[in-house]
Amino acid sequence: MAKKCILAGFVFLAAAFFFPSHAAAGDAENVASFAGGFSRILSSAIQLPLKLVNNTLSQPFPFGIITGAVEGTVSTVTTLVGGVAQMGTAAAPYAKYAWLAAL
Repeated sequence: MAKKCILAGFVFLAAAFFFPSHAAAGDAENVASFAGGFSRILSSAIQLPLKLVNNTLSQPFPFGIITGAVEGTVSTVTTLVGGVAQMGTAAAPYAKYAWLAAL
């Protein structure tokens, strides 16, 4: 058991030091990520009607409406939360400049 833990520690350290880190993204990458999150937020509004129509046309009458409403609601919420999280992670490096806006 101890040998496995030591081996796992060495593998983790090797991965941490030899693989590139994407934590320090450039300004262009942050702007692109912010725009991607914004587009996900905008597209979350059409997820419910889209899933509802697709499932209603592809499944029998009562089941298509029910599954379309459930899948559409889940897709809307997850797309909205994912877009907000993506915008937040893109804007996080610039939070250190927020005190300048208060001046």
